[in-house]
Amino acid sequence: MISSLLFVSTYWFGQTDKMPGAVRFRKILGGESGGAVLDVGAAGSFDAVWATCPSVLFDGKRYRMWYSSFYESDVGKGGIGYATSEDGTHWMRGNRGQPVLETGPPGRFDDGQVVGPQVLYEKGIYRMWYTGMSLHWYSSAIGYYRIGLATSRDGIHWVRSFQGKAVLDVGPAGSYDEVQAATPSILRDKTGYRMWYAAWAPHSGHTICTATSADGIRWRREEGGSPVQGLLPGGAYGPAVLRFGSRYLLLYMRIATDPRGLYAATSQDGRHWIALGLAPAIAPGREPAFDSALAGHGNFLRVGSRVMVFYTGYRSEPGGVDGWKLRIGAASLDLGTSAE
Repeated sequence: MISSLLFVSTYWFGQTDKMPGAVRFRKILGGESGGAVLDVGAAGSFDAVWATCPSVLFDGKRYRMWYSSFYESDVGKGGIGYATSEDGTHWMRGNRGQPVLETGPPGRFDDGQVVGPQVLYEKGIYRMWYTGMSLHWYSSAIGYYRIGLATSRDGIHWVRSFQGKAVLDVGPAGSYDEVQAATPSILRDKTGYRMWYAAWAPHSGHTICTATSADGIRWRREEGGSPVQGLLPGGAYGPAVLRFGSRYLLLYMRIATDPRGLYAATSQDGRHWIALGLAPAIAPGREPAFDSALAGHGNFLRVGSRVMVFYTGYRSEPGGVDGWKLRIGAASLDLGTSAE
């Protein structure tokens, strides 16, 4: 039933903190499998089993999305794909269905996989921060993740910056990100850039850390590399951050919890967060919804008074990696009339 794919949740904020009085997430029913807005690609294509981790911009005329796939030799080479839309709901793949950014050359930090793009458009240039995985793994089941940067004039043809090296490397032994610094969410302000990213280390598990940069290339970890505070327990990762004036709204995933959805929190400084309820703000849908197993990896897009959340849905089905196929869905965020 179509109605089983719709979901609404409402969270209330204090009126004095420059957030709207109520924030409501409403899933948008897409026309692809299970209500997704972007389905997996055709058999044999680079994105035949995964379409995930979207980053979306609006250029005044159309929506532009960059998204990730999965690398495995028997399902096609992975990479970062590209799609466009007139309304944010109906999407068409660009670049003839081929990836716009592929894995790096042997020996580079991103020679194993490229995922999790975050794209900003500034002064005629697209800048894409992305996660690169090395073929040199930490262990048999865990890879090293680092964050790189590429630039483009058209959003399709990309050139790696910083001589192809990571702009945010893993931290030293004993740090919270000694193995993984991944899936960045980046905001631009008057002084430069601020990043929230997923960190992992064997002693601490999944946490979210922050860093700042004047140029988007040279980053300084905040608070000595310690993770943010105040999120619900259970291992936080996959951050997406939206700013309302002087305050922030965060969507994030939790590794050790059920249901596996996107949880919300608010903050005045981006470091100390207040969880908004104990349930997911965007929860998995009911079967056969594209996100019936998990909803995660969100991305905010604000266009005028409208805010959309693009996110990844997991569904168990034959032919997927470890039995999962990943597609991209959308939700709207009702800010009311008091948002800045």
